[in-house]
Amino acid sequence: MARHAAALGLGLFFMAACDDLSENPCQDYVDYVCECHVDNPDLDCDTIRAVHANAGVELYEDCRVEHEALLQADANLGEGCSNREPGEQDTAP
Repeated sequence: MARHAAALGLGLFFMAACDDLSENPCQDYVDYVCECHVDNPDLDCDTIRAVHANAGVELYEDCRVEHEALLQADANLGEGCSNREPGEQDTAP
């Protein structure tokens, strides 16, 4: 019984690891900065891209927190493009 539980736990661990590899919050953060903060001198796209270019899974949570904080700040200030996802085109006339 313990053997099956260990195998199940190991399987769930690898499934979670695969989920982490299928998404990249660091790339999402970079994309948002580069698309939604083009004119913000405090968030230079090239610098943010270089800093996060080789971000591994161990940095994903940090990127997720940075991205969420920026989205919240944009929403509070009515700036950025927090009403759409990165890569989504503005359809307003």
